[in-house]
Amino acid sequence: TANLSQRTLSGYKELVQSQFISNNWAQFEGISDKLVNINYKFLGLNLGDMPKLMFWKDGFTWVAIGLFLIPVVSAFLSWLQMKISQTSNPSVGTTAQQAQSAQQMKMMNLMMPFVSLYICFIMPAALGIYWIFNSVLAIIQEWILNKIYGKQIAEETAQREERMRIREAEYERKRQETARMK
Repeated sequence: TANLSQRTLSGYKELVQSQFISNNWAQFEGISDKLVNINYKFLGLNLGDMPKLMFWKDGFTWVAIGLFLIPVVSAFLSWLQMKISQTSNPSVGTTAQQAQSAQQMKMMNLMMPFVSLYICFIMPAALGIYWIFNSVLAIIQEWILNKIYGKQIAEETAQREERMRIREAEYERKRQETARMK
């Protein structure tokens, strides 16, 4: 465990060192041709910074508010993505399986946004931005697929159910004919 936490701290140290080099690029520019000036800014936020739960303690700034909102928006979009996915994909199976699946999905819908919220608060803001864009793209994808293929899937399901109903009716007719012949 100590080794893992030491590697994690090492990663943060490297991030801080990389930001230091980028912030003081004029002093480091001629040292090596392998150094790269990385821009950590996105919409005025430094993506290497970690959001703070009590963002007002260091001063009430728009940057602090923006960093605080990244985990909140990420958790909300994670919940919304799961909700949309769950409503567009009804569960198939027996009633016991459906009940168990519904219970598991309900638990996932409650827990995963909190996990997203927690992880976004302990990691650099870039991870939260990544999860936000991932959730937005997944929501758009789900909507497009439902719009295009939703009707087609509904028609195929209706045709399948009709074939099953015809088979069951044929089976019942044969069963009754056999019973009548006895």
